[in-house]
Amino acid sequence: MKMKNSVNNLTKYFLYFTFAFVATSLTGCSDDDDGFEPFEPTGFFEVGEQQILTGNTLTLESIDVDQDSWLVAVRPGDENTNNFISDPTMLQEGSNTDVQLTLNQNSVANGDQIVLMIFGDDPNEGIQGQFDEPDRDNPILETKTITVFTEDSNEAAFINFDQNRDGFLDQSEFMNTFNNDFDGFDIDNDGFHDNEEFFNNIFAFTDADDDNFIDEDEFNLGFDGFFGNHIDNNFSTFDSDADGFLNDAEFDAAFADSTMFGTFDADDDNFVTETEFNTGIFNDRDFNDDDRIDADEFNPFNNFVRSR
Repeated sequence: MKMKNSVNNLTKYFLYFTFAFVATSLTGCSDDDDGFEPFEPTGFFEVGEQQILTGNTLTLESIDVDQDSWLVAVRPGDENTNNFISDPTMLQEGSNTDVQLTLNQNSVANGDQIVLMIFGDDPNEGIQGQFDEPDRDNPILETKTITVFTEDSNEAAFINFDQNRDGFLDQSEFMNTFNNDFDGFDIDNDGFHDNEEFFNNIFAFTDADDDNFIDEDEFNLGFDGFFGNHIDNNFSTFDSDADGFLNDAEFDAAFADSTMFGTFDADDDNFVTETEFNTGIFNDRDFNDDDRIDADEFNPFNNFVRSR
């Protein structure tokens, strides 16, 4: 009988000990869970594929993250390395606009591609607010490959006017690229350009130094970027007095047999409206007739772009 009681007591003690151990373990797990934050952030770029580098700094339109994160850049092929070519930039949870990312000195040249990468700021390991090893060891949230152009390049002028950064200028974007003093050349203030007013405006576009003469360099720029679809490239022929300049009469004579005015006059009423004028310039640049202008189509026109 004593032996049986001893066994029963031992069983009770074992059960009590097991219950206490399990309870303690569950309590310990609960405490650990209270300090753990699930780490499954996401990131999303809303930036164009072409960006202008001002000094060493890129200004990126919008980046959305659902947890504090870090933005860095690498060269293509270095996505799985720590060969960063920028200082890390902190992204706050939510939408971040006009994000500035500073690249290392002389790390890129005009036209180079780089890869933007977003890493989450790990809330469970490392130091929050500091881009450290736990952050770098976590999976990359998002990448974006962009092409970088220096601010003094021809491409930068194009990108400045490409408001939606889609790599093309639609007609409304293109209209912002040049100074259009249409009213100033509408001598009789009737809201239209007749043939004379029209070519006075074309002359003014071409006369880059505003000296009322067009030298050969100005003519060649105008031919390449503006009116080359409408006349032959024969400066010396048009310069009837061989003085090295075209006055307004010689310039008008160069277009005497051209169809430029008629092409711009879309409704054939012998007058060109401001809308027809703007559309005519756009159509001349749109070489492939796809109703948009890419950088190659725009670059010859760059000499006529207004100050930005």
